[in-house]
Amino acid sequence: MSLTELPQLWNVLRGEMSLVGPRPESPDRVKRYSEWLQQRLSIKPGMTGLAQVHGLRDQNSSEEKTRFDLQYILNPSAVTDLSILLQTLWTLGMRLCQYRVAAPNDHGFKLFDELTPEFAEETLQGAHRSQSSAD
Repeated sequence: MSLTELPQLWNVLRGEMSLVGPRPESPDRVKRYSEWLQQRLSIKPGMTGLAQVHGLRDQNSSEEKTRFDLQYILNPSAVTDLSILLQTLWTLGMRLCQYRVAAPNDHGFKLFDELTPEFAEETLQGAHRSQSSAD
């Protein structure tokens, strides 16, 4: 569900990040940036970005993500920002539907004590794969 991203809202409120923009990467990765890759550092990082709505995550190369990030930087638009935010919300909604498990309670979700170890392991592995490199 990318719940690990929620604390970044505080960074947005403080003005250190924006809702949409290039995702921050680890300082170790940034140290090895070429001049071309450093262009993605020219604007505030965002909680979500064009690369993320195209399915690129931390396992993808910085070069792949930079292509989308530079496309975003070179063509700023409120419509693009809104589109990226809506696509992100759609993706989160779809993830919520995937993790929804039929159970005999009022909300349609399994309670923590009803979860099987297999479900918990699968959920943790999915969260690890989708966690951004900035976390």
